[in-house]
Amino acid sequence: MSEMTNKTELEKLSMLLPHWIEHNHNHSSEYRKWADFAKEDGLEETSSFLEKAIISMGEVDNALALALEKINGEVPETLTHESYD
Repeated sequence: MSEMTNKTELEKLSMLLPHWIEHNHNHSSEYRKWADFAKEDGLEETSSFLEKAIISMGEVDNALALALEKINGEVPETLTHESYD
């Protein structure tokens, strides 16, 4: 690849990573809603699996944020979410 192509691809990745993080956060919020519903409806095991998915999504976001930090030197505060636990 040429240097210009590498830069363009890096710029694209730099734009995709924040999008993926935010997208995952939106999904996690929806999972939280359904986990709460399942728990209230007596579906403890279903709720537990959704909770595990929420935690896993947080781990994915942490890895994506680290990748973004390696590219940009920092992660915008708007992309740091602590609502996965």
